[in-house]
Amino acid sequence: MRRDQGADRVAIDRQLALLRARTTLGEQLGKLQKQLVSLARNDVRARLLMTTPGVGVLVALTYAAAIDDPARCTAAESGRIGRSRANALAAVPQVVRHD
Repeated sequence: MRRDQGADRVAIDRQLALLRARTTLGEQLGKLQKQLVSLARNDVRARLLMTTPGVGVLVALTYAAAIDDPARCTAAESGRIGRSRANALAAVPQVVRHD
């Protein structure tokens, strides 16, 4: 049984549209990545955070934005506040128990 050539053309057109959209999104993502790297290079806090293994541009910028002045936390509070802020940033793995 032969497929309708019109239906084939529609399918091809849809695939081409999706490929063009994917290409455009990839280009935009690349531009955004360059902007984030530039922001991180110009932020002393982000550069310092990125010296930590596993901390990249996005995590460093997010954490630097959330913790604008670490000196505001006292030593006694820093552990509790640090963990809660890290949890809020999804930087700490969560353990989920299924009983």
